[in-house]
Amino acid sequence: MGILKVIKQRCQNCNEYFVATGCAVCNGTLDIDLKEKFQNSSMFDFKCPHCGHTFRSIYSMQYRDAEKEYMILLDCGDIDKEKIIKEVLTDFPNYRIRVVSDPIAMLEKIHIFGADLNDKIITYLDHCIFQDITNGRAYKKLPLVITKIFFDSCDLKSGLINFEAISDSTKPIFVSESFKKYEYFLQHPIYYEQFKELDGEYNIDDNWAEKISTLRKQFRENRNRVTKRVCC
Repeated sequence: MGILKVIKQRCQNCNEYFVATGCAVCNGTLDIDLKEKFQNSSMFDFKCPHCGHTFRSIYSMQYRDAEKEYMILLDCGDIDKEKIIKEVLTDFPNYRIRVVSDPIAMLEKIHIFGADLNDKIITYLDHCIFQDITNGRAYKKLPLVITKIFFDSCDLKSGLINFEAISDSTKPIFVSESFKKYEYFLQHPIYYEQFKELDGEYNIDDNWAEKISTLRKQFRENRNRVTKRVCC
């Protein structure tokens, strides 16, 4: 079941301090009510007992899934994440561990794992789509300012992986990528080494994806140099 904790909050309106209850651990397979509160972000809403002002305040917490065996740690910089990870892996050695810095990234991981997909490949595709849009290489019909790409869903019938683009539009914007590209990375004997699970690699985010992009670029350059030497 869920584990609650006491949180000291400061009202954003009257600046008075008060003590509130927050969620330390949410088990997505058991804590249905807590899961719903997390998905709609109401878990992070607080009401000041002094002035009645309602405000949102993000705090560190864990999301666990006992069936799919993973833990996602939302780290707001006020916890000992190494200690928490060690404790979780001691009790659940088969768990995949991920560390994120905001609830949206946490929710994306939950959706990815819920679809039984490799989050490293999806995160890399997030990164590639964003770069293609911002560099004008693709989706030129989108006259928008795109700030982030997030996984939305996977439709195996249509063979598409759908992503939502966070933008300055008032309407949701979706872009799609072929599922064959996902399978290509999953099955490629060289590229898959970059996307397999590794001990201690918990921060799978845009910075990680940028490193993978650099490694792939170096690999292509080395391959091209070898090809030129063979041709000569």
